[in-house]
Amino acid sequence: MDLSRFIAARLRSQSQKGFSAAVYRVAVWSVGIGLGMMVLSVCVLDGFKQNIKLKLFSLSAHMVVTRYDRNNSFDDLPITRNNELFKGRKGISNLQSMEPFARKSALLKSSEEITGVLFKGIDLGSSSSKRLQPYLKTGVMPGIRSQDSLPSLDVLLSEFIASKLNANEGDSILLFFVQDPPRIRKVCVKGIYQTNLEEIDEVLIIGDLRLVQQVNGWNSGQIGGYELILNDFNQLDETAQEVFDLMDYNLQIEKVTDLYIQLFDWLLLLNNNVIIFIVLITTVAVFNVGSSLLVMVMERTHMIGTLKSMGANDKQIGKIFYWNGLRILLIGMLFGNLVSLSLCAIQKQFSIIPLDIENYYMATVPISYDWVSIAALNVLMALVIILVLLVPTYFVAKIKPILAIRFN
Repeated sequence: MDLSRFIAARLRSQSQKGFSAAVYRVAVWSVGIGLGMMVLSVCVLDGFKQNIKLKLFSLSAHMVVTRYDRNNSFDDLPITRNNELFKGRKGISNLQSMEPFARKSALLKSSEEITGVLFKGIDLGSSSSKRLQPYLKTGVMPGIRSQDSLPSLDVLLSEFIASKLNANEGDSILLFFVQDPPRIRKVCVKGIYQTNLEEIDEVLIIGDLRLVQQVNGWNSGQIGGYELILNDFNQLDETAQEVFDLMDYNLQIEKVTDLYIQLFDWLLLLNNNVIIFIVLITTVAVFNVGSSLLVMVMERTHMIGTLKSMGANDKQIGKIFYWNGLRILLIGMLFGNLVSLSLCAIQKQFSIIPLDIENYYMATVPISYDWVSIAALNVLMALVIILVLLVPTYFVAKIKPILAIRFN
């Protein structure tokens, strides 16, 4: 066995009690709690990101292509379903799906209340319909009528709108499309969804695309636009440029990051806060480990002088404290990862910690495992602490044998 490792092991066995043991435990706890808090913060942040993005993508997709409208109206202008973008969609490598839709402003009236809404017509039974399934609170998704030529009169309301109208699953309500002349349809509430995103829940109802086509007097080849779902959201800007190159001159593209910029700004703010938190935690852990090692060196000043007088060099003596510091790092990291990931698993499974839905868009603290970030945090902590472990070597070199042997 290496002499430095042997002496380090003997020192640990002789320091199970007293001040040295307390200092050793403080260092281990500093590394463990610091790393654990960082892992927890990353898992919670990634949970927020994934949860909010999934809700947005389910109801708005990654990108929306519509006809350019200088009036910025809520109602979509018609475009041709089989346009140049649709024909060239297979050339977009990151494209997962491309679904037609059309939106139209309307009024919903129950027997007691009336409210303004934005009716979004989609191809019922398509992937757009399936993406909404996880957010159904009651009921089912609107279905296609047996007579394929007729649009479905089933709609999906948000919990907010349903509560405002005192409407329940199975109720019939009147849908007034604001136009000249106005069009009225009696629709059935087939289901109720809830995303807790005010921007969506307060205005959006879902129904059949063919109903918008019928009310607007469009033919089956006319739609309001396309929703594009990507395979990799991180390539949003690059894919948007590919789509732009294929679009007709009268079309416009809107990215979800622009449509809901306030939500993505909020996520960016959370991300910046976590970065600051990680820096602070790492600094505290480094300070505590460094201080602990210095205390160990001071406590062993007499031993260091004796070893130097016997011919041991500074590097050999420094390695004694290096091995003890490495043990602190490994035990602390094991403890930090084990506890933090266990807490994450408990929260993910049982949703113990609640949140205010109005402020955080979800009822409980979300958890998502970003293993790349977790691994990066472990590597960061290990590298920083290993650099700190070199500090004792510098102080060992400053100790003079003759003075150290006299020191007691």
